[in-house]
Amino acid sequence: MRIGNLLKTWELKHERKSSWETRHALAGEALFKSLELTDLLKIIAVKDKASAIWSRLKDEYGKSLDFEYIRVNADFVSLRKDQKITMNDHINKFNDHL
Repeated sequence: MRIGNLLKTWELKHERKSSWETRHALAGEALFKSLELTDLLKIIAVKDKASAIWSRLKDEYGKSLDFEYIRVNADFVSLRKDQKITMNDHINKFNDHL
């Protein structure tokens, strides 16, 4: 009975590991296919681990992206429709921020 439980536990761990490895491989593939050549060159040293790729990209772009997010968010928050502008123009202005 105990051996059966141990076997089931091992099988579950193996399934989880296999599932994680599959998801990890898919994440890595998605990253490679979505990055520009210049970004691929920046992650070549950590190409075997998706988490390391994300960390490298965060180190490279995190701060500038944080500032960009703050700027864009401020633009959205301050976006108000002026009575002189048509609704279509207002929507277009909103869409330009996206």
